[in-house]
Amino acid sequence: MGKRSCDQYVWEPCDDQGSSTSSSWSVQILGTWSSTREPGNFNSPRGLRWHRNRLVVCDRENHRVQILDEDNQYEAEIRFDSQFPNHFQPWDVAISDDDKYYITDIGNNQIIVCYQNCEIIQVINLTVKVYGITIMAGFVWVTDCQEYSILKYTLSGKFVAKAKLKGHDRVDGIAQYPYSIVSTVSNRLLVSDEYNNIIQVLDSDMNYLDSYCTEGSRDGEVRLPRGIDLDSHGNIYICDWRNHRILKLRENGEFICNLFEGEIASPNHIAVNGNGDRIAITVGRSVSASENQIFLFSK
Repeated sequence: MGKRSCDQYVWEPCDDQGSSTSSSWSVQILGTWSSTREPGNFNSPRGLRWHRNRLVVCDRENHRVQILDEDNQYEAEIRFDSQFPNHFQPWDVAISDDDKYYITDIGNNQIIVCYQNCEIIQVINLTVKVYGITIMAGFVWVTDCQEYSILKYTLSGKFVAKAKLKGHDRVDGIAQYPYSIVSTVSNRLLVSDEYNNIIQVLDSDMNYLDSYCTEGSRDGEVRLPRGIDLDSHGNIYICDWRNHRILKLRENGEFICNLFEGEIASPNHIAVNGNGDRIAITVGRSVSASENQIFLFSK
C-alpha cells in the first residue's frame, strides 16, 4: 500500500521560562477522516502511546489500533472483527515491557491483552466502561469516568482494588471525572481530574498525596484537563482542553511553560516520547485539522 504524505508547518515553542525560543518545532498533520479503514487514516482517534519509536493510535470508530512506523507511516494494525458481541472500540492503550498491549475497549466493557499480531492473551471482562489505562509495578490501573473510580488489576487480570472517588465539589482525593491516568518512575499515579480542574497525585495504593494546577487560564492553571503523559525526565504534559494548549510541568508540579497555543484547539489525548521532542496530540477541533487527524510536533 502506498505511503501517505503529511502536511507540514513550523511552530515556535517556549523555553523553560515560558518564553519563545529561536528553535522550532516541525508540525505534521497525520491522516484524515476515513470510515473505510484506509491505512493511515482515522475515525475518532483517542488514546496514543509511543512504543519503540512507533506511534500507537486507538482508532476508535474504525475499530482498530493502528501502529505507525518511525516515518509516521502505517505499519500494522490490531483489530478484532468478529470475536466480541459488539464492535471493538479502543479508547486507550498501555504496553508492557514484554510487548503486550493492554487496550480498554469501551464497546464491550473489557480490557483486551494481546500482541501486535492480534493474538489475544486474555480478556478482562468488566461491568463498567473503563477509559484511561496505565501499567506500573506489576499492576494495571484504569479510570472509570461513569463511576468516578480508579480500578486496579494484576497483569494477569485479577481484580485487586477499587477507589471510588465520587464528589460534587473540589475535595482533595475525590475525583469528579478521572479522564486519563499515567504512572511515574517513582511509582506514583497522575490522574487528570477533568471537572475539578486539577491533576491528582496518588500512591500505588490509590491514596491521595497531592494535586497540581488550579482552575483558570493563567500559567499553571487548567480548564478541563484531559490527556496526560510524561517524558523520561519526569516532565508532565497536560491537554488543557478549554484553554486550547498543552501545559508542561516539572515532576513536582512546578509550571514550566505552555505549548502550542494558537495552533491546536481542544486537545484530547497526548503521547510524548522519552526525549520530549516528539509530541502527538488528538484534538476536538482546530483551525488546521479535524478531530479525525493527529498533530505530530517534532524538533
